[in-house]
Amino acid sequence: MWAGLLRHFAAGLLMLLATAAAAQPTRFYNQEQLSSNLITSLAQDHEGYLWIGTEYGLNKFDGVRFTQYVTHNAEQEQLFDNIVRHLLVDGEGHLWVVGNRGLHRYNRDTDKLETVRFGNRVTTNVNDLLQAPDGSLWVLSSQTGGLRVDPASMTATPIDAINSRLDSAEGYDNMYLDSRGRLWIAYQSTGLMMVDTKSQRSHYFEEQLMPDNRAVDVMEDDRGRLL
Repeated sequence: MWAGLLRHFAAGLLMLLATAAAAQPTRFYNQEQLSSNLITSLAQDHEGYLWIGTEYGLNKFDGVRFTQYVTHNAEQEQLFDNIVRHLLVDGEGHLWVVGNRGLHRYNRDTDKLETVRFGNRVTTNVNDLLQAPDGSLWVLSSQTGGLRVDPASMTATPIDAINSRLDSAEGYDNMYLDSRGRLWIAYQSTGLMMVDTKSQRSHYFEEQLMPDNRAVDVMEDDRGRLL
């Protein structure tokens, strides 16, 4: 009987020590782990991998080891200049990477990044990326305006409801998707636009609704009120 109790006690002690060790904060600084210490974004995919975007490369952490995704050849269509701005895991578990000069999707089968084409170009300045309730991906670019991404063809199509009203030089940075599936775009100098992601109809809020006609950001509270 005592031998059995000792075994149970030893097993419980080992589990307690393992839990305590796992709860300890860990810092990763050297170049053999992260490609850069300047972290810009974090995301966890459906398989449990932790993705870390930095100002020099993309990193994948499996709980033990790091894998770095850094482009050393400028002609390769991966990350281009290696600056990662934002990471998004869509509803199907695909990782999307907003780079400094383009948009990429991670291919689990090939362990490589695929590049979205914007018309006849692959490089563009992507400001923001989000996924609408119907699964579609919406992109905001300071060079090519508002676009909708087709994951099957990896191409982006301009959204007339956004681009017909706005000039790419107006300095828009942020998008926000509310609980009703409406896309809000804040502009630094020209106000605020709302686009219905289902019908793609848009509404532009005129100057009289905003005292200085400047919108920095949009958010929604727990009662569905927009701020």
